[in-house]
Amino acid sequence: MKPTISGNGYYIFVAKHISPSFSLGIIAILIITLFFRTYAAEYYVDFSDGKNNNNGTIASQPFKHCPGDTNADGEAASTILSPGDFVYFKKGVSYKSTIRIKSSGEKILEGSHASITSEGILTDTDGDFSKVTSDHYIYIRNSKESLKLEDNWIFSCGFWKIDSVDSDNHQIILNTFNGKAYSTPEMTYTIINPITFTTKEDWGRGEAVFDCENKRICAFHIIDDNHCLLFERIKIQNAYYDGSNYWHGSITCASEPFTGKGRCDYLIIRNCEFYNLAANGIYNLGSYEVLQNNYAKGVAGSGFQSSSSTPRYSLFEYNVVIGRPDLKLGARSGIGSARFGIVRYNVIKDLCHSWDVGHGNGMEIIGGNSDNDNYYGWIYGNYIENCITPISFADENGGSHYYNVFNNIFVGRLDETGCGSSAITVCGCDHLNIFNNTFYGSMVRWLKLNPEGLFDYLQVKNNIIYATNRAGIIVSPNGLDDVTNIEIDFNHYYSPKYSTPFTHEGDNITFNEWKNLSFKPDAHSTSNISTDPKFIDAPNDLRIKGYSPCKDKGTDLSEYFDFDIRSVARPCENGWDMGAYECTTTVMDIKFNPDLMWNDCNAFQVRKTANSIIFSFHANHSGKTQLTIYDLSGKKMINLIIKNTQGKNSIKWNGDNIDGIKCANGCYLATIRFADKSISNLFMLTL
Repeated sequence: MKPTISGNGYYIFVAKHISPSFSLGIIAILIITLFFRTYAAEYYVDFSDGKNNNNGTIASQPFKHCPGDTNADGEAASTILSPGDFVYFKKGVSYKSTIRIKSSGEKILEGSHASITSEGILTDTDGDFSKVTSDHYIYIRNSKESLKLEDNWIFSCGFWKIDSVDSDNHQIILNTFNGKAYSTPEMTYTIINPITFTTKEDWGRGEAVFDCENKRICAFHIIDDNHCLLFERIKIQNAYYDGSNYWHGSITCASEPFTGKGRCDYLIIRNCEFYNLAANGIYNLGSYEVLQNNYAKGVAGSGFQSSSSTPRYSLFEYNVVIGRPDLKLGARSGIGSARFGIVRYNVIKDLCHSWDVGHGNGMEIIGGNSDNDNYYGWIYGNYIENCITPISFADENGGSHYYNVFNNIFVGRLDETGCGSSAITVCGCDHLNIFNNTFYGSMVRWLKLNPEGLFDYLQVKNNIIYATNRAGIIVSPNGLDDVTNIEIDFNHYYSPKYSTPFTHEGDNITFNEWKNLSFKPDAHSTSNISTDPKFIDAPNDLRIKGYSPCKDKGTDLSEYFDFDIRSVARPCENGWDMGAYECTTTVMDIKFNPDLMWNDCNAFQVRKTANSIIFSFHANHSGKTQLTIYDLSGKKMINLIIKNTQGKNSIKWNGDNIDGIKCANGCYLATIRFADKSISNLFMLTL
């Protein structure tokens, strides 16, 4: 019996001189082998020089069209993707067609009794890891019905590649784990074996671009409720908007004809870029969605939108969404999330227009439906600037409940751009905690409390609100006096130009009049402050100075969280500070710079590749340049020196410290020194 290999890599046996019964067995095995491939395959796609009749499994014989593309023929058209497969798109080539994905990866197993160490050793004594391999990924997800810190693994949640498995001891090892240890065996997780669409480091140069040429709606169209798909290191641009509706994006998870129906569970999108999109970056109705370290600029619809009607267990972190003020269509929302969602360390800017009167939201928290309320969400560490409504909790489909919103920065620019409604609109959200946020600039209103929807158990504490215009710092319409369980205390309000910056039942009122309002129970105390908070350099640097009246004047909220926007521990000195920053002299006191997550900054550029971070800068003359990386405690990670030339230069860092050990993902300080000058800024390491 001689084995041969078909074009797709399937093993076919040619038998001679065997019995009929044995032949039937071989035929059965052949059929099973043909339809149930048990190994992962690699496919190569080169839209410029590939051919669809190539075998597609080696870089020298790539397909022209990706399997699933309606323009594919030959071997490319007959190829069916399976769990664990990789599709590599050649770098430096523009793909100019729409890929319809009809295949799914697979969910290996789910668990709900895991614990994890700070070294990334996950243990679940109930877990059968015998089928788990280092080719798989794990998603530790939020599912705890609690907003308290002590009984929550929210800071252990994330998505990681599995490095090794010890099935005898029911353990999985995650070498790149950068979350917090959690010892109680109750964490929920899912292990998946996705189909991956990405690039290969040594195949081509530049970026793998999917160009919709302003005539195609999307680059990828996921249909038939497929799931477990991973997109990484690709760039999508110039998506078309046909004017019909916004239920589509450059990556669309919806059935024909873009009606908003259809879903993709376990949609993973990492390190991708989206440019010049006339609709959404991503639209998906599915659950278990993970979006990490993506960049979307020139988005006219939603940046990364999960529909509010069905999804749950989403994780959106370290993404950047920048709108398109030039388009009157504007942006519906930067990021949309739902049940058990985590939205952290994202930058959302310039969502200056709206699809309709009610949108243009930085984050859209709309609620669920009658049997799927939107609850137990966490929103922290985000920077939101120049949006119509940075965060909107709407009273649709049952509203949203049990949310922690803390350590965020909101910058309004209504006076400059004409854009700005309410920084946070609360309409139909009970058990909402708004803690330690910094609000600065001009808006129509900063915090709008609307009791028309379901509304109860609201806590607003340790926030700084600095209104440069006659904004309603807090707007409370008729009916709020009938709402119980409101605590609005230990906040700092300041308006340098106007004496009546508050609004109640349509009347502009003073700070003292606002404090004297008799909510049930009494919502105010003398802990609220109304003087200049003493920022270091507003709006560029919203840290407070060491002599700020906000320093040590906040209330202890450690039952919910214990750090600031830079992960500096709270309290750092004598007490909790107000606002997103903890003022400190015991660790390196540096600001959070949202531009350094992806964008240019005044001093140097930070660009992330697949396995390194590149710092680019301009030098007026040749010489030596030194790059030093510190962690937030001030400990030096590494020191790199180059001989620079006049003009543009760059320094590449692979993420290793001085001892050659990979640094954990997180926030670091980069300092570049040239001649007698130096410049420092924070950046995010997410390798």
